[in-house]
Amino acid sequence: MTDVEIAVPVKKPPRKPRPSEIAAKKAKVVKTKKKAVGRPFMYPDMTLVRMPKGTLKRVHSALKADEGQADFMRTSIMTELTRRRK
Repeated sequence: MTDVEIAVPVKKPPRKPRPSEIAAKKAKVVKTKKKAVGRPFMYPDMTLVRMPKGTLKRVHSALKADEGQADFMRTSIMTELTRRRK
């Protein structure tokens, strides 16, 4: 008989987990459905509007005493949507 070497793959030991992996595993929380807390938003749709220079100054000068900027914008948009619907 002759000696024949058979190449057997050697299993590497598993590597140590990194500290970030350990922290991520500990921080992993079972996801559950969030329950609504508090009242629902009055105005849930939000957007960012870019306007020409000086527009906000004109808006602030047109505001009534008890009116806020957001109220003015919402009213203006709803008026324009109603006008265009016709």
